[in-house]
Amino acid sequence: MLLRPSPTFNRIAVGCLARAQQKVPEVGVVGYSFQSNHYHLLLTAFEVERLSKFMGSVQSNLAREVCKLHDWSDKVWARRYRSICVSEEEDDQVERLRYIFEQGCKENLISSPRDWPGATCVNSLIAGYRTEQGDWYDRTGLYRARRRGQDVSLHDFTERVELQMVSLPCWTHMSREEYAKECLSLVKTIERDTAERHEKESSTVLGVTTILNTHPHARPQTMKKSPAPLVHAKDPAVRKAMETRYRAFAEHYAAASEALRNGEPGVSFPAGCYPPPLPYVSRARAPD
Repeated sequence: MLLRPSPTFNRIAVGCLARAQQKVPEVGVVGYSFQSNHYHLLLTAFEVERLSKFMGSVQSNLAREVCKLHDWSDKVWARRYRSICVSEEEDDQVERLRYIFEQGCKENLISSPRDWPGATCVNSLIAGYRTEQGDWYDRTGLYRARRRGQDVSLHDFTERVELQMVSLPCWTHMSREEYAKECLSLVKTIERDTAERHEKESSTVLGVTTILNTHPHARPQTMKKSPAPLVHAKDPAVRKAMETRYRAFAEHYAAASEALRNGEPGVSFPAGCYPPPLPYVSRARAPD
């Protein structure tokens, strides 16, 4: 539970997003929710390279701060991030935003998205705000200052940074007030659905107090695992078209990789990818 909510961690999480946004402003943050052992982001990005740089900044900086915060010496992430393309359909985009909002509710941790004590965009968006404040620690500057013999602390190298959120692409035409009203409607729907489910199943929520008292080194007793979809699309025809394009891309990439490994010259890779590195050349094969 290394991402367990706390005032310090919440500021760090938002600070890492804001820092990544400073470095890669082409990536927009639509929504975010940090749970105790994972997180979800809803982003806009038109280039895979930009998305990769953004996520590399978030993952690496957040992992370093989490290790220092919780005295953790092992790895933080079990695997690299997984990005799933969302279609241009309004219903699908709204469903993805709702999925961000309902984190914690669907796991029976809280009864309302507004109750989550961790870093989440919910309360800001329903209040009409598009900005969040976080902390960024300049540890490089701190290290160099101490190397020079200066008597400094982390506080001297803490910067308050601002995360600027963007609108859901299908809702860019809305005013700030209209956008907040739609977000609030989503939250109320989640609250109603959650209450009805608890009544039907005679279940209860874990509660904020228990969440905050969980030790960050603890492991979940059970883990929900399900295969992630290739794409998010409500319309079957749209989904099929997106999956077809993805598979064509994957086949092109695999064929080009094989050709590269076989030493074929002038191999062409599909746009929007990272070609693999060239194979190792042994001394026996190296030219004189």
